[in-house]
Amino acid sequence: MAFVLAFAAIAGGVILIALGKDIQGLATILTTLVALAGVFVYGRYQQNKERADKREEQQQLQLPLGQ
Repeated sequence: MAFVLAFAAIAGGVILIALGKDIQGLATILTTLVALAGVFVYGRYQQNKERADKREEQQQLQLPLGQ
C-alpha cells in the first residue's frame, strides 16, 4: 500500500511540473522521497536495536556456571 501511495504522490508531482507548477511539483516529489527515506532509516534503526537486545539477552543467558 505504501508503494502505491508513494507512486501516486510522485506521479502527482510530475503532473504538477508538467502543468507549469514547478515549485509545488518538486516539493511534492521531494517530500515523498524524504518520507520514504525516513521510514527506511527508522526501520533499519529499529532492526539494529532489536538485534542488539537479542544479543544482550543471549549473553546474559550464557553466563558461566557458579555465578
